[in-house]
Amino acid sequence: MAEPTTEKPEVKTENEKTENVNVEGLIKKKEELLAETKAAKEKARALEEKLLEYEAAKKQEEQKRLEEQGKFQELYTQSETEKNELAKAKAELEKAVNSFKEAEEKERKALLEQLNDEDREIFKDANKMQLQALIKRKEPKDSLTTPPQQRTGKDKLDFTKKENWDKGILDAVFRK
Repeated sequence: MAEPTTEKPEVKTENEKTENVNVEGLIKKKEELLAETKAAKEKARALEEKLLEYEAAKKQEEQKRLEEQGKFQELYTQSETEKNELAKAKAELEKAVNSFKEAEEKERKALLEQLNDEDREIFKDANKMQLQALIKRKEPKDSLTTPPQQRTGKDKLDFTKKENWDKGILDAVFRK
């Protein structure tokens, strides 16, 4: 007879069972790690995109700041130019004012010289206009020192007629 072939049922030893569980566990772990890696890569990609957006925004802000700074520099340069122009104009005006003051003082001194010593001492602090008014008041009146114009020919009025009296007096006073 032939020996019956008996196949040995697969009997797994403890070692094989643990290996099987370990392999399955490792596979699960591998899948978990792959999922975590995939999530980490997606998160890293998202963060990288945010970083790029942030850097672009920062670059734009820096560019705007530099442009504004350039404008401020331009405004500063412009204000310095205006300041220099105003300083030149001020110097010219001061020069003109000083020459005017000198001319006024010369005229005032000339007017003081027209006064006698006593009046000169009294009015030494008077301004030019006051001195002009004083000298004008001290001048003799023309109408008192100058004889009236003599009328000749047709202009001569006949004072024997009453209607010519007013005209003759007015003419004499206002000297036509």
